[in-house]
Amino acid sequence: MDGGALDPDLVATLNRHAGHAPRWRELRTTPEPHTTERTAGRPVAAALAEVAENAVDLLGGPLRDRLRACQRTGCLLYFIRDASRREWCSAGCGNRARAARHYAKVRRGSGG
Repeated sequence: MDGGALDPDLVATLNRHAGHAPRWRELRTTPEPHTTERTAGRPVAAALAEVAENAVDLLGGPLRDRLRACQRTGCLLYFIRDASRREWCSAGCGNRARAARHYAKVRRGSGG
């Protein structure tokens, strides 16, 4: 997120998982038309492959420049910045960050 190069080992791991298990969607007709995802691999490998594919799209796609780390102390989540003033991954993190800032200001003001 700091604009530096991506770690080549992490990229290799991501690409390995992305290509690990072939998946496809099938049309089912009962009880009503719907789709279901099928895989030729093990379920865990298929899940890792889907997560890795989404990460590939995110890190290499058009939204990569808007990917940000949440600014709340202690939060490890990331988000797509969709507004210029957005700093947190969720409204909950924003509320906790604002409350912590308020309580810190109150404590400083009361001398304790």
